[in-house]
Amino acid sequence: MRPAPLFPYLAIGLGTVLGALLPMTARAEPMRATAATPATVPIVRHATAEAEKTGTQRAIVTITGFTPSPSGPVEVVAILPCDGGEREIGRFGVLPASGFTKADRSRWQHFSLTVPSGCGSAAHLIVRLVPRQGDGSGAHVDIGGAEIR
Repeated sequence: MRPAPLFPYLAIGLGTVLGALLPMTARAEPMRATAATPATVPIVRHATAEAEKTGTQRAIVTITGFTPSPSGPVEVVAILPCDGGEREIGRFGVLPASGFTKADRSRWQHFSLTVPSGCGSAAHLIVRLVPRQGDGSGAHVDIGGAEIR
């Protein structure tokens, strides 16, 4: 008696794995903020012992791409929906102010911002690009993700 061929089972298993991974790949695309259009970034949550112990949560924002404005420097503003409104939780600049893309992982930057009490249950983070000089035209920042720890 011959054992049943494994190919159909392998094909079904591979199809299931690829079907599960492909949607994650599509969602893994960065969100882009410009001076004219903010980005709304879903928040991923990670429980940490420090947050449990101190009651303090941190929002970690990952910048995976940046193009500076020829008209002058820009600033990234992070905002959380909080208490029925919006609350700014931090501002930062991407330095050096030279462009990079998602492909250049060594240039990715991570920014840690304190989450005010009462704002830790937010489902998304709003990222705005604000010109410090000029009008900010041509500038954009790609946000690879946001976490609350």
